[in-house]
This record gives sequence, C-alpha cells and structure tokens, in this order.
Amino acid sequence: MEISLDTRRDVLAATAVRRAVLALGMAALAATAWAQPDRRAPAIERLEIVEPPRPEAPLGARIAISTDEPARLAVEIADGARVERRDLDGRYRTAHLVPLTGLRPGRTHAVTFIATDAAGNRAEAAPLTIETEPLPDDFPPLEVTVSRPDRMEPGATLFNVYRWGEAGRDPVFGLLVAVDARGDVVWYYRAGHVIANAVPLASGNLLYMANVDRIWALLVEIDLLGNVVRGWHPRALAARAPAGSILVDTDSLHHDMLVLPSGNLAALGSEVRTFHDYPTSEEDPAAPRATQDVVGDLVVEFTPDGTVVGQWSLLDALDPYRIGYDSLGTSFWGDTYRAVGRSDARLADWTHANALAYDASDDTFVISARHQDALVKLDRGGSARWILAPHAGWSDPWRGRLLSPRGDLEWSYHGHGVEVTPDGTILVFDNGNHRATPFDEPLPAEASYSRAVEFDVDEAALTVRQRWAYPRSDGERFYSSFLSDADWLPDTGNVLITDGGRTRTVDTAEGEPEVRRWARILEVTRGDPAETLFELVIDGDTPTGWHVYRAERWRMPLVQR
Repeated sequence: MEISLDTRRDVLAATAVRRAVLALGMAALAATAWAQPDRRAPAIERLEIVEPPRPEAPLGARIAISTDEPARLAVEIADGARVERRDLDGRYRTAHLVPLTGLRPGRTHAVTFIATDAAGNRAEAAPLTIETEPLPDDFPPLEVTVSRPDRMEPGATLFNVYRWGEAGRDPVFGLLVAVDARGDVVWYYRAGHVIANAVPLASGNLLYMANVDRIWALLVEIDLLGNVVRGWHPRALAARAPAGSILVDTDSLHHDMLVLPSGNLAALGSEVRTFHDYPTSEEDPAAPRATQDVVGDLVVEFTPDGTVVGQWSLLDALDPYRIGYDSLGTSFWGDTYRAVGRSDARLADWTHANALAYDASDDTFVISARHQDALVKLDRGGSARWILAPHAGWSDPWRGRLLSPRGDLEWSYHGHGVEVTPDGTILVFDNGNHRATPFDEPLPAEASYSRAVEFDVDEAALTVRQRWAYPRSDGERFYSSFLSDADWLPDTGNVLITDGGRTRTVDTAEGEPEVRRWARILEVTRGDPAETLFELVIDGDTPTGWHVYRAERWRMPLVQR
C-alpha cells in the first residue's frame, strides 16, 4: 500500500528538477541484431518510459520493455562524460519493468537497451534520451578534496544533510544524497521533513528516520525513484501521521533503527518515569534533591505490521540515579511528549541513546547512551551484559558489569554511531564532549576533541582494550560536538567517518560574530597512522551552514530489481 506523505509538493515544484525530456519515437523500436546463422534476434516490441523522474528523486525513471521471446537485458548509459554498461537481473522474460537510477544532474543521457535471448541472439533498441536539469539552487555545496578510488571501498557514499538557519535546524528541509568517488551526485531524495539516518535494505529500497515538526516520530521506506513504500509512526505522531502509515505502540521512534535477521524492525524508543530524591546538579554533589520526571530509552522490536514483540528499557538495565553531563537537560523531549498529552514536559534527558547495533553472534543489542558516556550490551532478558564507560559514579550491582581497561585506553565521551564489526569489535564515534563525568571538572569546548575509536571486548573476562583510533593521540585533532558516525567497510577494512557537527565562528558584515556550521565525510585506512583516502566537505555560508548526521558506503543498485 502506498503512503501519501506530505512532501510539500508546492515547494518541491519550484526547486526540484523539471521532468526529464523523453525523446522516444518510432525509431526507438527499431533494432540492430547480431544473430547466429538461421536464428532470428528477439524483437523489441515495446520501449516506454512509464514513470518519468519524480521531483522527490529526479535522477531516475521507470522503463517498460517487452520482447517477442524471452530475453535478458543489459543497458548502456552515455551522458557525454562517461559510458556505463550494466547487466540487469539475468532472467529471461518477455516483459521487463526497469527502475533505472544513477543518472547525473544537468546532463543528456542516451540510454540503450540490449536484449539477448537464450541462444545468444542480440537486439539493440534505438536510444532513449533522458535530459536532467542541474542541481537546485538550494542544494548544499559539495567538494571532494581527497579521492583514491583504487584503494577505497566500492560504492557510493550516502548521507543526509541538515540545513541550518538563524532560527536553528530547518524543520522542513529533508535531503538524502549519494555521491560517487569523485563527488558527483548520482542520486538524491527530498522531503518536507527533516531526514536523519538512512539504511539500505536487501530489496534495494532505503529505510530512513524522520523528525516531523520537531517530534521524533517517523520511519519511511522508499524506493530509489522516490515512491514511498510504507512507513511507521509512534503515538507522538498519531494525530498527524501520513495516510497509510502504521502505528507502533510506543511513545517515540528516535535516532536509530535496523532490520533484524527475522525481518522484524528494531528502533530506539522512549518512556517517562518519575523518581524522587533525584539529583538536581551536575556540578555540585551536595545540591538539594527533588522529584524529577525522567526520559529513559527503550529498544523496541516490532513486526512489519507494527506489532510490538519486544521492549527493553535502559531504566531497568542501568542505574537511573547515575547522571552524566547533560543528563539533567530538559529541552530535547518537550515537543514529543506534549504531543502525547503531557502538559509539563520538563523531562530530564537521562541517557539520550542515539545509536543501536545488533550482534548476531549472540542475539543482543549494543546501545550508545550519550549522556551516560556509555556503550551498553543488552540481552533479550533486559540485562546489561557489559558496560563500556568511565567507572566514576557507578554503584552495585552495575559496577560488576563495567569493563576494565587493558593497556592504554581512553574512554569515549558522548559518542554516536556504535557498530559491531565483522571482527566482533566495537566501533564508535567518540564526540569527546566534556571528557569528564560529574562531579569532575569538564573540559571546555575549545580544548575538546573527537575520534573514531575501535574497542576489543573480552566478554568472559569483562575487559576491554583500545585496538585503533583516528586520529592518533599525537595527530591533528578535530571536534564535532554532536551528530557523527564511524562505519567499518567490509571489503577493505577501511573506516568511513562522518565528522558531521563542525562549527567555526566568523564575523558578519555587521561585525558581529556568528557560528557557521559545516561537515565532512572521510574514508581512512586502519593503519597506524591512518591514511585518508577520501574526503568530502559540505560547507557554505547560506543560510548559516550544514550538518550531517550519518553517512554509509552504499552498493547503490543502479538498476533496481
């Protein structure tokens, strides 16, 4: 069932790519044949673009082809700068429906289909012409400063973009982008809501998480032509959910999601509990205590029809009275919980979980709990198998689950994007905020620094060692105070790093200082020191800049099955 999402088509019509020019005449049905003796090449009886490029995803089209006998197809695309040949799915059929993606903006593409029958006879159709317009004026500026394709992980780089204005993050600007190794845009998708992370699905579709009206609320599956396949929403969005979206019976869906081997989905959710005699200060341990409503994070597993089949709470797995820096902040959850009917939405953001990984080796989850400076392995009984975190502030029984360091190790602080690698190690982006826990003195922002770091956990011994980090402690430092990601790349063993929350201060024309926002995505080797193989910079002063939550290296299906 197709979901009709509010993508603000009136806005998109003014900025998105115009419909492709589709030059297809009777000549397109003519064929040049290469036939074996006494054999006839297949006749191409129909060649038609049945779904022209959509404004949401204008670099693709759906094409229908039929032949008079079963044939398999290949396609050749020439755009004036390069020629690409792609084999399709290899099946012999008479009717083919081809979602063709990976066109380039601002180019004229000659698209030629070649049909081959089981005897090896070939027929080539006259080319289709598909002309695409340049990228829209409000597209973020992209610059590749380093590219070593011969040593990079294959595939396109897929990432979201947040646009920032004077009032903060633009709530109606949603963008996913894919670029090749040279930084050329090969696909993009726009929506009228903020898009966070996106993950490729086995079907070739994408699943992304959206923030709607500042509510953490929506999961959306799209195909690469921009069609919404299905979506899911929590209670916080029930009053304004898109038509056809599926309710998941939890307060919110936020920050991260994944598809489990069973086909079920898992995402981070949230709940609120009231605690008495709760800390009121992150700086003064002697400050008076009070009653406090606290948001705790959940792992929520649900079937594709929205039925919740499992739910595990960090408030049950961890010490709800242990706080980290920013645990007492009350600004993040207000809009979400007002949407579920709470009049007093001053809710402490206790853990602020922001990443969810699945460990298939033992059917467990690993969660990044940012405000606890902790990575937590959670089993399906709801217990913490281990806690990778600074040891300050933990009491029994949780102290017995802490991992003890082996060798030189630096803890991760306020991290993002945890991942279980194929080696069984834990990879995370260590944002590095504060580099302290209450009630120690926090490190000021100007002295803070970020890393991508890999930890090797010995679960039986409850120990951890630091296997690798970028940059090295003696390397050039950088600092992204929020967002960001680190991904293991399976073919090369390289690491894709999203350095997504960079800022700098500039003087405006009026002489007033202003924060400008930018981001970069880089691929590095896991050597010591690491070598940078790819760097993409997203930077520009209009309106006040850009940020990226996460990036993925994506084996983009240029012809989607």
